[in-house]
Amino acid sequence: MKRQKWILALSMLLLLPLSACAPEDDVIDIGILQYVTHGALDASRLGFLDALAEAGYEEGVDFRIHLQNPQAEQSQLAPMSSQLVSQADLLFAIATPAAIAIANEKVRRNATTPLLFTAVTDPVDAGLVASLETPNGTNTGTNDMNPVAEQIALILDLVPDAATIGILYTASEDNSQIQASLASSAAEALGLEVEIRTVTSAGEIQQAMTSLANAGIDALYLPTDNLLASSMEIVNTRATELQLPVVCGESSMAEKGGTATLGINYYELGVLTGEMAVQILRGEATPASLPVVGLTNFDLIINLDQARAIGLTLDAGFLASADRIIDSENEE
Repeated sequence: MKRQKWILALSMLLLLPLSACAPEDDVIDIGILQYVTHGALDASRLGFLDALAEAGYEEGVDFRIHLQNPQAEQSQLAPMSSQLVSQADLLFAIATPAAIAIANEKVRRNATTPLLFTAVTDPVDAGLVASLETPNGTNTGTNDMNPVAEQIALILDLVPDAATIGILYTASEDNSQIQASLASSAAEALGLEVEIRTVTSAGEIQQAMTSLANAGIDALYLPTDNLLASSMEIVNTRATELQLPVVCGESSMAEKGGTATLGINYYELGVLTGEMAVQILRGEATPASLPVVGLTNFDLIINLDQARAIGLTLDAGFLASADRIIDSENEE
């Protein structure tokens, strides 16, 4: 691994002329900025680290982790990014706000430290890369664009006679806004009316859901929204009170109280990002040579516990098509 460490240093000097000097010891410093704690982002981090382990990199021997997590506190992103960019040989950002913060700090410092990102819906719109196919810089990674149109169609499997849906997302999350716009267009294409509400904090979720229910929605759609994902207990409680089906953007949200999702596996997304990191660490590639990629397989997950709680009866054929059913009544 000492040889690999110096391969990394040499490759950065040759291919990225503005990089810092080679590290002083044999251990690679990996800086991780995770925007908030919730199931999907935690799974991405685990998948990333497992990919390194699978490639033969041992934590504490070949690399050390510097982990920062602002728990969605925007004011903490800049100082945490500054600390990580000053420490790391390789950077890993989880979620769009974290990736933007790290990228901005790199620009501020004129740093060329490789940055891998994941759980970013639109890396081009976020200003992280020039294009998905040719990043043309020192940033690359994986995107978590969901099959939004198919997720909206899923609402009609839950509520065949639905006429109006609600869309709820966090106003400050660009990734959520992109998906909400796609969801609105998909719903209108299916002849569904759309009611949209936004929140800025967890304390506003219950009121926003009540407002949507009062507007006569038949089901609620939540995109892959970090604030909502970390607040699914609140969503579940209010959805149960309102007897409201909830289609979510990703699996951990469904596991914690949504009714169903057709989404990606964030652990596998993290693995994919970790495999890209391995190529960079081995000097086999640079960020500029690695296109931004995403997953193409999506899992249908149905939370039968939540369906029962809201008095929703699901078609047997629909249940049979699920990749996973959350059903505590029939757990072995």
